[in-house]
Amino acid sequence: MRKILMFVVALCLITPAAVGSAAPSDYPPILLDLNEDGTAEFQISVSRGQRFSNLSVEKESYQQITYTHYVFREAGRNDAVFRLTIGTTPQQDVLFFARQEEAAAPVTTTVTIQANEAGLTHRYVQAKDQETFLGEWNTWQSEEKVAALPLRPVYAQGSRLHARIGPVHVYQPQGYTVLKQLNQLASLRIASQYDTRYQFQLPGSPQTISETWGILTHRPLVNWGIPYAADSARKIDIDTFRKLRFDGLYDVTPLTYSPSSKESYYRNPANISGLYHVQDASQPQYGSLIQVMLSHLAYRAVNQQNEQGYWPTIPRSTWLFADYQIDAEYFDNRRNADNATFLLRWNRQYPDPLLAKTLEKWEAFLFAYIDQTGLPTANQGYLIPDYVDKTFTHVSHTALNHQLAILNYLLESNLYNPDEKKLRYIHALLKGIEDTQDRWIKPNSDLYYALYRDLRPHHYPDYYSLTLEDMLLTQSLLRQNNLPISEALNKLIQSKKAWMEAQRLQAAP
Repeated sequence: MRKILMFVVALCLITPAAVGSAAPSDYPPILLDLNEDGTAEFQISVSRGQRFSNLSVEKESYQQITYTHYVFREAGRNDAVFRLTIGTTPQQDVLFFARQEEAAAPVTTTVTIQANEAGLTHRYVQAKDQETFLGEWNTWQSEEKVAALPLRPVYAQGSRLHARIGPVHVYQPQGYTVLKQLNQLASLRIASQYDTRYQFQLPGSPQTISETWGILTHRPLVNWGIPYAADSARKIDIDTFRKLRFDGLYDVTPLTYSPSSKESYYRNPANISGLYHVQDASQPQYGSLIQVMLSHLAYRAVNQQNEQGYWPTIPRSTWLFADYQIDAEYFDNRRNADNATFLLRWNRQYPDPLLAKTLEKWEAFLFAYIDQTGLPTANQGYLIPDYVDKTFTHVSHTALNHQLAILNYLLESNLYNPDEKKLRYIHALLKGIEDTQDRWIKPNSDLYYALYRDLRPHHYPDYYSLTLEDMLLTQSLLRQNNLPISEALNKLIQSKKAWMEAQRLQAAP
């Protein structure tokens, strides 16, 4: 259950030191005794030139992570709020988020993190570009006492302590969960013979906010001796086209969204990093990074589920609005299926009644959505729309990969928790594909991406391999559920494979 505790404390007023020095805070530092041996491994200090006058603290507890939210304010001001959230896992890993809110007049808040170990080594990924996961791990070092870290996530490692330290991102909020990135500010590493400190300058102004996040732990975050572990860390913490914020994962905003810009990010409810890495979360030999990040993503997803039971995409898609009058805060069934599948698999590894209840609420919505919007086919099948507006008045086409994603979620859920109702909807969705099987195949053997409600093919090209992978997973899940595989899906699989082979031969020298 979610538990909340609030109280307010007065802050002692201490003048902060200059940038690059060990800044005293406006209140006593937060001490993190991760080993519970009476000695703090890390401490976090917060300060501002105008000095904070009061602090409110709120706790938010879940089975796999407990958050403590610190909210700092100056006397007589409702703006310029600074927020520090510390999430602690049962293994005593600490995930922190620091955020400077908008301010009527420019302000800067300084956060200093002290690791009580000297001589930490550092490494980071030099990204090859801003659109892919490509990049190489590099070491970083400096003989200077005070040195700026790269503008990338940096992993610090000592004999006892480990940390993930990131740059400060400066954003302009554009509404509808969209943020335009204006700048990145390097964090500082301050070395001494006794400890290692990291300092962040977080500015705020009338139209800008700034944020950073990191992990502090007594366990290795990444086992660098296992190539797969290092590769997974590079992918889950890419920090270019995808960024982690307190309320979830943000992806580069498509230019067909409104609001949008080339530098903007929006909250994507798909939780794709969770889905891709969930099987590694319970593998301690890889390090603690994935478990910590996915614990956070799982419980943020619980909080982002709406009253109806799904996870909306908040910005308006201009093409969905133009083609179907589907406005902002719409339902995207593929993104929801990906997120729900992540939660389903996470809950298998870390069972929690709260997560089970979240999935039950999602499935209740799912059944109602299929009943209300499904297009009946010849033999009691359904084709379900990819997108539906928040009033459930306007619906879109049916993409094969979207239909398969919902079908695969239900098959996997039924594998863990068998239910006759799930089976009825599984059969209806599969029958919808079987009833329309010939309509999906192009003359060149490729598949049409989608069918309109009148069963005309959509002009958009199908993904190269995603739909094939979805169909293969469907057949596997059918077998695991002791259900017959689909001959119609086999027909579509073979057609797609034939087209892919033709593409390969055409590209060959």
